[in-house]
Amino acid sequence: MLALHCKITGVAMAILYDITDKASFHHIPEWLRSIDIFCPTPLPKILVGTKLDLATTSRQVDYSEAKVYAEANSLKFWETSSKDSINVEEAIMALLADIKVLKEAEEPTSSSTVSQNSSNNGSCC
Repeated sequence: MLALHCKITGVAMAILYDITDKASFHHIPEWLRSIDIFCPTPLPKILVGTKLDLATTSRQVDYSEAKVYAEANSLKFWETSSKDSINVEEAIMALLADIKVLKEAEEPTSSSTVSQNSSNNGSCC
């Protein structure tokens, strides 16, 4: 499914794990390898710890452990709770900002378009 998704969209990737399930955190290296294999084009990625609303009672993945992992792998990092609407919008907006930066870097600048057109003496072809 990941391969198909990357080939169809390939815009960005959010890697989600459950902060109340240490095993889900341990799968992240495998998921990142799969992304590198099936999505060879660089794309923005963020690491998201979910279920922040359960942090005080059921946390198994320490914030600092996940933060260090994210930094070591050049990932932005957020802990979120969709139940309590904590950091969900912020995480999405951070990923969208990275997509915008990447897309702007891919677009040719207007000055290069002008110089290409001027070399054709004003003609289009």
